[in-house]
Amino acid sequence: MLNDELWPVWLIKEGKLGTAQNLFYNMYNELETLHGISAESAFGIYDMKNEDVCTKEEFCRVIRIFFDDIVDEKDIELLLRLTITTSDARINYRKFCKFMEKKLVRTFKNVTIKKKG
Repeated sequence: MLNDELWPVWLIKEGKLGTAQNLFYNMYNELETLHGISAESAFGIYDMKNEDVCTKEEFCRVIRIFFDDIVDEKDIELLLRLTITTSDARINYRKFCKFMEKKLVRTFKNVTIKKKG
């Protein structure tokens, strides 16, 4: 779960910081350069009531639609662990997107572009 710290402690302890940095950079880059949209716009596809949330299935569907060439199932599992869920198990995608765009993307300098396959 995300909080006010830049990176969750578990991410660092499990040695997944570099993976997360590369993944977030690649996702952000894919949306901005290839699709010309923000992460909030991508995840907001299923948010018809403008509630800032989506189901786990909807979240995964958006990941697969926009990032199929750069993510695998392990990456999706990591992304799901980085989300904030509501009491009814829906994902607050807006907080996830803000975390990705505002706190992380600006810090990336030495990341590698990953293509699945």
